[in-house]
Order: sequence, then C-alpha cells, then structure tokens
Amino acid sequence: MVTYGLILLARLQSYRNMANFINKICGVTSTGIAKVLSPNYSATNKINSILDNKYSIDFDGSGDYIDASTSADNINTATGTVCVWAELDASSNNEAIFECSVGTSGNNKIMIKYVTSSALWRAQFKANTGGTVVTKSADYSQSSGDAVSAGWQHFAMTWDTGTADEIKLYVNGSLEDTEATITHYNGTPDRVHLGKAANADHTYHDGQIDNFALWTSVLTAAEITAIYNVRNPDFTAAFTDTAGNTYDSHGDLIQWLRMLENTGTSLADSSGNSNTASITNAAWIAKPAF
Repeated sequence: MVTYGLILLARLQSYRNMANFINKICGVTSTGIAKVLSPNYSATNKINSILDNKYSIDFDGSGDYIDASTSADNINTATGTVCVWAELDASSNNEAIFECSVGTSGNNKIMIKYVTSSALWRAQFKANTGGTVVTKSADYSQSSGDAVSAGWQHFAMTWDTGTADEIKLYVNGSLEDTEATITHYNGTPDRVHLGKAANADHTYHDGQIDNFALWTSVLTAAEITAIYNVRNPDFTAAFTDTAGNTYDSHGDLIQWLRMLENTGTSLADSSGNSNTASITNAAWIAKPAF
C-alpha cells in the first residue's frame, strides 16, 4: 500500500510539473492548460508573444454595428490612442470604423472613417468649446477601389490636447498625417461605436473589423509600429518586435476586443477592465485580419 501511494504521489507531482510548465509557457499562473487547449490559442504563438486569431465581425453596411460604450467612462479625451484592423467590402458610404461621442451630438467626437467622396481615410477630432466647433482631421489618401482591394489594413489614431496639441493617423504601422492645434473636448463621452457614427445612420460600415483596442495615453510611433509588425500581440504585457520597436503602454489599456467568440452577440474585453461590447445585426465570420 505504501509503495502504491508513493507511485501515485509521484504521478501527481509529474502531472503538476507538466501543468506548471504549460502555465509558464503561457505566461500565466492558473489558466495555461485551458489556453493551450482552447481552439483560439496556441502555446507556440504565446512563446513568440503572438495570440491566435480566427474570427472577425462582418458588417453589411445597413444597420450593423458594435456598441462598445462600456469603455466611454474610461476614455481620456485629453490624451489617447485607438487601434483597429478594418477591411472594406465596398465603399458607397462615408463609413465609420470607430467613433467616441457625447450622445448623438456631432459636435464632440473622436473617430476614424473612410470618406468615399474624398477618397481618403480620416482620423477626426471634433470639439465644441464655448459654442465654437473646431474640426481637425489627419488624412490618408486612398481611392475607393484601392481601399477595397487592399483588404485588411491597420489604423491607429492618437490625440493630445496638451503640449503636443495634435492628432496623428497611422496606417499599417506608419505615420501618414499629423494635424495640429486641436480644441479641448467638451463633455463626457457616453458612446463608443464600431461600424457606425452615433449621429448618422448613413455611416454604416460595409466590411470587417477585428482586434480593436483603446488606451488612455498617446502611444509612440515605435509602439504602433511594433503592434502592426507583431500583428496580434498581447496588449496586456510589454513586447518588442524583430526590428527592436518596443510596446510598454499596457498599463494604460482600457478596452481590448479580440473578437474570438464566434458565437452570440457579446464581445469579451481582454484588457481586464470588464468593458464588454455588444453586437447589433453584424455577423461572425471566419476571416481574421491576420
């Protein structure tokens, strides 16, 4: 009996050591086994600081959007960054990819959109201070045909109403435009939408959106380049791409929608802040950005 007990204890210790090894690979202390077994996760990718991605959200351009407003109270309208992957299936509207706003007002908003009439992607910071509305835009020119044929593209916008006093638009990891002298945002945001603007139904997106994230700080150019180069890094930890660009703003992350569920109308927040989102009409699709 003693011998059998010792053998059993040895086996249990072996299993425990194996679990600890898997947890170490996954960079966690309690959920490593679950992550390895998950269909959306691979230990190999975790070793390389890359998370798996199998799905995105598909919008048909008519009534489809994601409500991510649970993060609105956490948004810093003085400084911030938004990153998102987007793809156009067609371009017949001025398609909103992301918008933060005060209700349905068009006078205080932060957004990324494709402007069909001008054939460009636009990062826009619009503020109303003392009754004066000031709109500032950082643009990236791309014909509608090229925007559709390009497939998935990565967009990042930063804003800083302080010393820098500017907004910036990055496309596929590169800074494309900077616009200075922006006005301070007036009011507290209460809406965050993906796939439409809060104040205009004609801005519904026709295409896909994947891997959306928000920060309360201005990410550096090196950080945004690192995010693009690694494709799907873990935003909750520091990492460095092969070119030496380092991301270390994980402490300022407020919302991260990875879009892994492939079922239902709820999107989990992987930032750890419980800022979940809900899907209206849009559908799951096995067409990830990377």
